[in-house]
Amino acid sequence: MNARLGMLALAVAAGLPLASCRGKSQPQSAPADAATNRPGEPVARIANPAPDPMRNPPVAAITNAPATAPFHREWTMDDLLPPVRELAKGRDFQQGKWVFEKSLCGACHAFAAFSPGTGLAPDLSSVGNQYPREFLLQSIVEPSAVINGQYYFTNFHLKDGEVVSGKLIEMVDGKYRVAPSVAAPDTIVELKEEEVAALEPSPVSPMPTGMLNTFTQDQILDLIAFLMSGGNPQAGFFSK
Repeated sequence: MNARLGMLALAVAAGLPLASCRGKSQPQSAPADAATNRPGEPVARIANPAPDPMRNPPVAAITNAPATAPFHREWTMDDLLPPVRELAKGRDFQQGKWVFEKSLCGACHAFAAFSPGTGLAPDLSSVGNQYPREFLLQSIVEPSAVINGQYYFTNFHLKDGEVVSGKLIEMVDGKYRVAPSVAAPDTIVELKEEEVAALEPSPVSPMPTGMLNTFTQDQILDLIAFLMSGGNPQAGFFSK
């Protein structure tokens, strides 16, 4: 990351207006929770009144579980937290792997030997050693409750009133290079610096909601066990 992009990233994370990261002025340090929405806070979504197909080309964004899968129910933390806390042995490794594949987790996330990921979403390979299972569940059911400060999207407010949201990859020759979808890292939108009035971290996670709504409780528990185990079929979760 060059010095200019690093300064921009700090300014975005700190919620500073674009003018703050221009010229000789230095951006303030980003607060630790700059890219975090606390659970229960309302989440603002970005409205794009005048989409430009050249600026926002169609991409294979993951918007939900596969459309062909039947809807089961709209799962909440209240539904799933108690059984996840009691998660122990007797889970089904193969079914957990199947849910991982069917829910398209690997379209964005790296996970052990099962998925290389795209580099624009967190690597889940060691999630079981790094975070409690409650946090893992919330990151799936309520993805905007806590947003990883390394993988948040930036909202670019253009002078013509349009808002473009995506992952800021780099800035080259006075142009922001932005990936609008974590599932399509090679699809890049370029925004000229003079077109942008302000930029800010998005309060909405790049990960969509509703990813578990086509699965049963048992299937979801097997997914959590699969992720917590790091993809190890010999883990205690899968003992009888």
